[in-house]
Amino acid sequence: MLTVYDLKNQRMLTQPNFWKLVSGYEQFSGVTFVGSFQIIEKHLLPQFKQVNLILGMEDQRTGQNLDQFFDLTRRVKEITSANEQFISRVADESLKLRFTKEHLFHSKYYIVENDNQFKIFLNFKNKLATGLK
Repeated sequence: MLTVYDLKNQRMLTQPNFWKLVSGYEQFSGVTFVGSFQIIEKHLLPQFKQVNLILGMEDQRTGQNLDQFFDLTRRVKEITSANEQFISRVADESLKLRFTKEHLFHSKYYIVENDNQFKIFLNFKNKLATGLK
């Protein structure tokens, strides 16, 4: 269950639709964990003109190893199975992916922006706090 605390209006939003909250924004930036590019292809690329992500592995509680993320065979398999939009967005730099060699904290951070406003989402223990401008 997703819970969002709206800092601007000082109220809890119970079971909000995340994609509705970020509707109308053109840029998505974040620090997060990912095991597959499918989430990026399916949800982020169709909605945002610019996507900038710093990606890490799942935390140690899931039993994943950071080295697995940099496994060349696995990365080649991911890229060759990526859809055409994913590849062209990487090529035109409207999708920028950065990977960390260091352990990331488990919290996730997202910023959505357009020309005159932004929202910041901080994820901790399956709850999102958002600051709205």
